[in-house]
Amino acid sequence: MRTAGFVVLAVAALLASPASAQQYIDAVFFVETSDPGWQATGIQVEQGDRIYLFGFAAATWWEPNVFTIFGEGQPSPQGGLLPAGSLGGYGIVGKVGDNEPFGVGRLYGMESSPWAGELYLGVNDGSHSDNHGQCLVGILILRGAWERLPGVGESNQSPFAANLRLRGAPSPTCRSLNIAYELPRDGTAKLIVYDKSGRLARELLNEHTSAGGYSVTWNGLRPDGTPVEPGTYFYTLDLDGATVTKQTIIVK
Repeated sequence: MRTAGFVVLAVAALLASPASAQQYIDAVFFVETSDPGWQATGIQVEQGDRIYLFGFAAATWWEPNVFTIFGEGQPSPQGGLLPAGSLGGYGIVGKVGDNEPFGVGRLYGMESSPWAGELYLGVNDGSHSDNHGQCLVGILILRGAWERLPGVGESNQSPFAANLRLRGAPSPTCRSLNIAYELPRDGTAKLIVYDKSGRLARELLNEHTSAGGYSVTWNGLRPDGTPVEPGTYFYTLDLDGATVTKQTIIVK
């Protein structure tokens, strides 16, 4: 296993509440795009953990083609992709211990890990020598009796859900997040920011809204004007029960 060539921006925080037996790990990890091997995160996963991983671009690489490291994987003229040859559709890949690898891409969610061991991440490519820079992966692991996070890992069967558009930038962000959204029809629209435990961080919209495109800026403050803590946040757009959820990371 390779352990060189990575930078941990925020050390994972493991918090516990004796009353609820709830624990979480919230961290961000920089994956070296030029490293063809598995990169150790230093984070231990236990069986039954809920795992959420989020891929972000932190640099440009593979000039002049600007290889986007997550989303659709890029096959190589050299043949098989490394370090997970069977997962050509994902730029970012992961595994727990020596178990079966999985594709991360932009978003990966596992409701109950069948594995225990250290979490490894890597860049799936056939030729890493022409890559440079890093990509960032947000890591959120829930352990214990947590309720499902809003909109994460859930399937909404509303015919309007697929037509909702939601995007935020920059991400990660030091504080301010610009959120653009599009409504396919008139209705009661809600735009709400939650923290990693599902608690309300800020309600940005809750009113009847006409169809069309809109934007709003969240300044990283709670309703009382105090800044939120650095970490993982989810923002959900709801239109008469049809929802779409995205994620961002606030860093210091």
